[in-house]
Amino acid sequence: MLQKRVIEYPGLGPVTFWRRAGNRSIRISVKAERGVLVTYPWYTPFAQAERFLLQNSSRLNQMLSRVGKQNRKSLLQNYLNSATEEPKLTRLRQRAKEALPLRTAQIAAAMRTLHKRPFAYQRVAIKLNKTNWGSCSAKNNLNLNLALPLLPDALRDYVIIHELCHLEHHNHSAEFHRLLNSSCLALLGRPERELVKELRGYCI
Repeated sequence: MLQKRVIEYPGLGPVTFWRRAGNRSIRISVKAERGVLVTYPWYTPFAQAERFLLQNSSRLNQMLSRVGKQNRKSLLQNYLNSATEEPKLTRLRQRAKEALPLRTAQIAAAMRTLHKRPFAYQRVAIKLNKTNWGSCSAKNNLNLNLALPLLPDALRDYVIIHELCHLEHHNHSAEFHRLLNSSCLALLGRPERELVKELRGYCI
């Protein structure tokens, strides 16, 4: 015998409760494809199973965090997941070379107007880098990852804004983060911390 119900909990998302005749105890598991699953014996009241879930919420949040890190979206791997990787990579590189320098120039112009600072860079290079989305050299050259066009527009723009802010502060000081946060709020309508959190859900 089997009885199932799904309930949404703040901070946990949808939780599936399975009441099963074969179960001898209450158990909690977390899977990337189905989220949180609570199985409990047929003779156990639902209220007891729910109480067990809530009592273990802190441990459950740790489990969810681990599963999230293990299953981050690998944009480049998903894009190239076929037998014709090289043509796809060539198309992506061409797309990035056409779009990213132009978008960088547009955002830099908006930031100059906003902050009355030069934000002067030498060039924009498009590179395949597996460790970061972008960088700014000591000579003010911007390096952007060719996978950036695969990100949502707001996250692509956040990376560009981040590197443009390094033209003014070649570090991650408090001044850098103030400039970055104010730029994100003005141009994207979202705070830096929110964008960073979302970007962590993706990997190259």
